[in-house]
Amino acid sequence: MTLPLLVKAQQAVRRQALADPATPPRSVPGAVVGELALGVAGGVGLWLLLRSDVLNTFHFLGRPVALETGGRLSDHYGYALGVAWFLYVVTVFLTSVVWPVLWARTQHTLLTTRVPGESWTSSPAGRFRLGGPVAVRIALGLLLPVGLALAAVVWQAVAYGVSRRYRHGAEVPGGGAPAPVLQAPVGQAPFGRTPFDQALADAPTAGPGPVRTAAPMPTRPDPVAGAVPHLAHQRLRPGEPSMIGGYHLLGRIGRRRDGDGLPRPA
Repeated sequence: MTLPLLVKAQQAVRRQALADPATPPRSVPGAVVGELALGVAGGVGLWLLLRSDVLNTFHFLGRPVALETGGRLSDHYGYALGVAWFLYVVTVFLTSVVWPVLWARTQHTLLTTRVPGESWTSSPAGRFRLGGPVAVRIALGLLLPVGLALAAVVWQAVAYGVSRRYRHGAEVPGGGAPAPVLQAPVGQAPFGRTPFDQALADAPTAGPGPVRTAAPMPTRPDPVAGAVPHLAHQRLRPGEPSMIGGYHLLGRIGRRRDGDGLPRPA
């Protein structure tokens, strides 16, 4: 019964934040009033149970947190003085620190997560408005009975856990259009993504690439086709140049002639 009412109350708060995030709400949704009334009724019932003889063994649960001390716990339950003071400090920390912090984080999640625009909670007036309930919870964490204050801590932890689903994209029925996606500047990771995640997203993925045709393999020249034909030649005579224009002469082509100018076989 209480958990569905808690979900409806958070949905009502989210609906108001999505409709007009820049303006503080002027009315309290009915689901929120119902949740508050149910919490007060449950607290009164628990306080009556703590005052009865049912929990007489743990009578310290019915005393205010500020009136209990480590010495009283050591005297009544036989704990070592150091252990008793440790339990008392943990109790004070849970009721006067953890409870207000969890409430503030829950409200921050409901009012600012994925809203279209700047939330009213970012202004000094908005922070002051949220600071009032936080101060009240700090005082209640010291003045309420120990059992009642610890029960409030547990209930607020459940509410905080339920609210975290809106950080992961949970939608509210009738909450209007979702928040616009913000484009990150060039060279920066998108909002909500770490540079490491962006590097992984930009990394090339394995897959079929463009089909490339194999380059033709060069063929070896035919030694027969590229061979220079053999020409009959004679060796150079003494005194004839062996180089002409940078070319090396291997011999003389043609038949040699005798002194009479008649050719003879080489």
